[in-house]
Amino acid sequence: MRGNKDSAILVELAEPYNGKTKWLFGSKRAIFRQLPPAVLGISYNTLLCKYNLREPYKNKQCTITRLELNRTATNRGKQQ
Repeated sequence: MRGNKDSAILVELAEPYNGKTKWLFGSKRAIFRQLPPAVLGISYNTLLCKYNLREPYKNKQCTITRLELNRTATNRGKQQ
């Protein structure tokens, strides 16, 4: 059985926002629904167009890293 690979985006803030410094998201868009650009130090369009997150993005306010999730393949939904 071969596993599927998905990704998540980890945002680590230098200063807490709403009491948290680590946030985990499923997409770049989801980041900006929870965290304002002023907290991140980067706008959505800049992150979307200039950074593919193969390497972590880092500035004075945050570090944004793409993580790889390893999942096990299942038989759910397969016709017998």
